[in-house]
Amino acid sequence: MSSHGENDSGSGSISKSSELKDIFKTIRDLNLEGQMVGEDTEQVSWGASCGVFRDKQVTSQGQTVQVAVKRIRFFLLDDISFARNLHREVRLWSKLNHPNVLPLRGYFLEGKKAIPNLVSEWMERGTIIDYMKDRPFDSHEICTMVYGIASGLHYIHTEHSMVHADLKGV
Repeated sequence: MSSHGENDSGSGSISKSSELKDIFKTIRDLNLEGQMVGEDTEQVSWGASCGVFRDKQVTSQGQTVQVAVKRIRFFLLDDISFARNLHREVRLWSKLNHPNVLPLRGYFLEGKKAIPNLVSEWMERGTIIDYMKDRPFDSHEICTMVYGIASGLHYIHTEHSMVHADLKGV
């Protein structure tokens, strides 16, 4: 978080920046700052509170992989309590390991006011809506997909006592 907390508007910003660093220090191993290539960034989706972009990440092993970046339209330095909630979400999501739950690769904060970005694997076939569009499915295939979704949700709810609050296909 090198430049994210730098702000010349007074000591309150420095204090908030320090607090933000303290909040995220327990998950610094998930911080992907500096690993995003950003040259072919393409926005692929958006919602009320975020945009989703296709980008590339250079891993610690030097490999370049395509990733999805969920950029939340929020300045963490404006609301430290939101930062605490986001930290909790990132920490919990990073621990999930199930074939029907999209893995979290990490996060990075962007800009002087710390815009949060969550990085996950890129799904080449897109969202479930994209995948199902223009393709006929028989009832067995649909049941298999629904079972997979239910299996992932069951894992999140029962093994991690979490509730997915914003489930949708797009």
